[in-house]
Amino acid sequence: MCYGQTNLDLEPDYPQQFGQLWNRLKDRCESVDTIWSSPLKRCHSLANFLAAQYNESPARENAPPDSQSPTVLIEQDLMELDFGEWEGRFYNEIPGDELQPWMQDFLHRRPPGGESYLELYERVKRAYERIVRRFANGDNQKANNPAGSEQTRAEQTQSDRNDSTEKAERSADTVIVTHGGVIRCFLKLLLQVPLEQSFCLKIDYGDILSFTLPHDSTDLQATE
Repeated sequence: MCYGQTNLDLEPDYPQQFGQLWNRLKDRCESVDTIWSSPLKRCHSLANFLAAQYNESPARENAPPDSQSPTVLIEQDLMELDFGEWEGRFYNEIPGDELQPWMQDFLHRRPPGGESYLELYERVKRAYERIVRRFANGDNQKANNPAGSEQTRAEQTQSDRNDSTEKAERSADTVIVTHGGVIRCFLKLLLQVPLEQSFCLKIDYGDILSFTLPHDSTDLQATE
């Protein structure tokens, strides 16, 4: 089914699914500074849940007294591909004269009223650059925001951190909660695979992918 930007309700067993993701994530990221999220409910709700879990985790007991809870930042460019008039429809319900041209050139063709994969990639790249720049510049430190609080990009507090030693010693991670199409675009940026091939990369529901950002570089490196 095409449900790119359709703001679906959560499944009835979402607390269990969220809990399973948390159990897997906490072993990889003990300390999280910022959680970026697509504004769609299925991502935003998970981002707020994870922020609350980190705030209540035992690791917080050993955190510095002035440390703050993870901030959830909503990023519009992390939304899934816009399928336009196809949203909410099964692929086998879409007329062949509409679907086939798109399947043959999804990189450039748009679903009616939607966007192409190339357009998705271009906005994901913008989001990627903002996230990496914020992380690399040490801007992950936050103003006084409670766990799970929201900030649009226009409302984000920009902090100056000039102490290079403090940057080098920063250990908190950044988490991004987003969709399969967006993740494929991230992997194109990270692995330098051709954009058309990235569309076919297998991303399972609930996958967690980890990457390392060197302190002296703005390039992310895949670690697993």
